[in-house]
Amino acid sequence: MSFGIIPNILSKVGEEIVHDEKGKKDYKVEKYENTTVLSTEVVDGTKVEKLQTDYVSRYVIYDDESDSPIGLNKSSGLMLASLNQVAVAVAGSQSKGEYDDSYGVYMSSTIKYDKKSVNGSYAYKLTSSSSGKFQVIDPEIFSITNREVVAANKDMNNDVLWVKKTPTANTFNYSYSFTNYVSTVPSAHGFCGINQSVKIKRGTSTWIFSLHNEIVIGSMWPSPF
Repeated sequence: MSFGIIPNILSKVGEEIVHDEKGKKDYKVEKYENTTVLSTEVVDGTKVEKLQTDYVSRYVIYDDESDSPIGLNKSSGLMLASLNQVAVAVAGSQSKGEYDDSYGVYMSSTIKYDKKSVNGSYAYKLTSSSSGKFQVIDPEIFSITNREVVAANKDMNNDVLWVKKTPTANTFNYSYSFTNYVSTVPSAHGFCGINQSVKIKRGTSTWIFSLHNEIVIGSMWPSPF
């Protein structure tokens, strides 16, 4: 006995037995469906998929005494269009450079990060710091020591706080293996970025020059910077 043709592109996703008290009959409801992605686009860190779902519900009548199917009641099909939004990581970068107050030393860096949309806000993960530079403008007057690069990738939900590097040259490129994303909500809990610092000497005077290059900078956690 044939109980209706189900298109072979549809997959069976479930079934249930429904007892009709009025008609004293049991019905087996078989459900088949297939979802097709019609289009995909990434909008500011969110992948938006337009979906089409084809499904068929097939109702099979059972005989109360023999508990066997005796016929097909009906078969129905429907096509739906819907949107599925999935957070995806989008790569980004940010560059920054500054002179110290004496204009004797210039520092700069580029940080790279992954960004994604989470619950209507953004979260970031630091992936690298590159093109880092410590530049002495006039080596006859200024000298530098104690170069440091501190990378932070921390919010209230993860444990890794910072990675400290001490470059021996006046340039640096570092990659990071952070796995957590730092949320901007609440931004007070998050740190994501780097701080490079150096000790400057001119004559007998010395001072520390720091450059912050961050995407998220908080205030409630003890700062690694």
